[in-house]
Amino acid sequence: MYDVNKDKKEIISKIYQAESARLIGVDQDNKLSGFSGKGYVTNFKEKHDALIFKVKVPDKGIYGLEIGYQIPTASGGKYTKVIINNQFTFEAALPQLGKFTRTAANNVLLKKGVNRITLQSDWGYYNIDYIKIIPSPVSAPVQISKRPVNRVRAKRRRP
Repeated sequence: MYDVNKDKKEIISKIYQAESARLIGVDQDNKLSGFSGKGYVTNFKEKHDALIFKVKVPDKGIYGLEIGYQIPTASGGKYTKVIINNQFTFEAALPQLGKFTRTAANNVLLKKGVNRITLQSDWGYYNIDYIKIIPSPVSAPVQISKRPVNRVRAKRRRP
């Protein structure tokens, strides 16, 4: 579901629950407290364990990607691989906090329409609650001057 600013009629963000994604080698659970939705996804243990989200966006562009997650207290910080449309994009750091929390938004380029966002096990031993897609603000087009702005004038030598 998208959060919408009704005054400006713009999309603010959309949350995709992990338990609704395609699960590969992982399990859905709801024993821990503090998650959103109906549960979370756990048992990231093997290098190919993954979640695949189908994310639909209205336009091609830069979007923020947040990951809702939890790491058991004794496990320490972890990483998860983020793969967008079958292309490795980056490793997201998941600092250990012992409770459900979220990462800071990472900017990702998404195509118009449906995108596949995969979270694939790296260190494993974490729980994924959701991903959140946040449209980046649109900035005015940059005007580029045809004249160099740092042009150095050569001194003329006198004969």
